[in-house]
Amino acid sequence: MKQLTIQQKVTVWTKIYQTANPVALDPASVHGRDVVIIDDLYQSGITMWAYAKALMGAGVRNVFGLVCVKSMRDSDNQ
Repeated sequence: MKQLTIQQKVTVWTKIYQTANPVALDPASVHGRDVVIIDDLYQSGITMWAYAKALMGAGVRNVFGLVCVKSMRDSDNQ
């Protein structure tokens, strides 16, 4: 994934959520709630973006992101 552009990463994550549905989530349990996503490494932000999009689609009111480390390479943010 590191070699992909941001748009290519968005396409990959969108396909993952449309076909594999890797996140088992009961929309009734999160509807109207605030959710915090914690990620160990921020490179392009696509992983967090994809999770936030899925959560918002399930009715989450607000999604907040917390990242432990930012990648030092700008090449990850193309």
